[in-house]
Amino acid sequence: MIRRSSKASISDVAAKAHVSTATVSRVLSGTRDKDDDIARRVRKAAESLHYSADFAASALRGSTSGTIGLLIPDTEDSYAAQFALEFETAVNDSGRKIYLGFYGNTGRRLSERVDQILARRCDGIVIVARRSTSLPSSLKQQAMQVPIIQINGSAPPLHVNWVGTDINASMRLVFDLLLQKDVSRLGYMGPNPNGNVQSDYFASFSQCAEQNDMTYDPEWVMLGNSTLGEAHATMTAKLTEGLVLPDAVVCADDLQARGVLLACAQNNISIPKDLLIVGYGDSAAAALTYPPLTSIRPPFELMADEALRIVENGHSKGMRGWLAAHVALAPKIVERSSTDRPGFGSSDMAEPADE
Repeated sequence: MIRRSSKASISDVAAKAHVSTATVSRVLSGTRDKDDDIARRVRKAAESLHYSADFAASALRGSTSGTIGLLIPDTEDSYAAQFALEFETAVNDSGRKIYLGFYGNTGRRLSERVDQILARRCDGIVIVARRSTSLPSSLKQQAMQVPIIQINGSAPPLHVNWVGTDINASMRLVFDLLLQKDVSRLGYMGPNPNGNVQSDYFASFSQCAEQNDMTYDPEWVMLGNSTLGEAHATMTAKLTEGLVLPDAVVCADDLQARGVLLACAQNNISIPKDLLIVGYGDSAAAALTYPPLTSIRPPFELMADEALRIVENGHSKGMRGWLAAHVALAPKIVERSSTDRPGFGSSDMAEPADE
């Protein structure tokens, strides 16, 4: 629906501003970010003609609204924040806008937020899942209305697309690095495996250890740690038990890795001399810890582009739900000081002194 106090049309505004009707639409809807002479001419022409467009109402008549919903758990989730930055860039470059929402910790709240976005006629919904939780099954019905893409997390409900990091590729990168450091005894830190992605991550860790003839002592498999405080307390307890240190600890998240680093610093364990530590997520804090943390970096930019592609294909091909995609993308490993120890036989190793 077009609201205006005269009979002026979008074509009249375009003619007066000497631009196309598409440019008028982008300027007045806000999808054109540049505030240049063109934008000023369009706004001046629209004002002089007393023209304004109700783009929300127009979207009800059209096939697309130019808006994509993005739901993340909260502002403190580092993984979600990094993905949101890349996705916002991809969406803006496509001439669309993001409707951002937060769903907290409950499936019920998430389902409510999805309903709210559906009411806004968004073209698709992207949900960044917590790595330790599963999305509600109610999404399988909501996914029949617009494309829904789950980022990260465990297997999604029926008809929901999934885009994330290849867990096995992640773990292979970790073990390739540890092999270069002549690591043979491992520890593991992460949340409890409970049928979700954490179970897959620990299973991949176990499989890679076996394939590379490495061992992990059950005493150094530290599960149930979801926060920095829990990770710090668990690692501190292990260190005070007088157990023989492993060569390296692989952490399922940078948050746990930071807790391990802190406990080691407080107990005079030198990193990386006494122990190597690897995290996951390559959070902003990873480069600021002491020592800086080696971490797996998920392919956020590729994930953002793939999520946008699925939304676009869902509309251009008329697909809703039934042809759900599952796309696992390869990550990178960012090496920092927490693993900066030469392996035996490395050219970095000093020659033994003659006796």
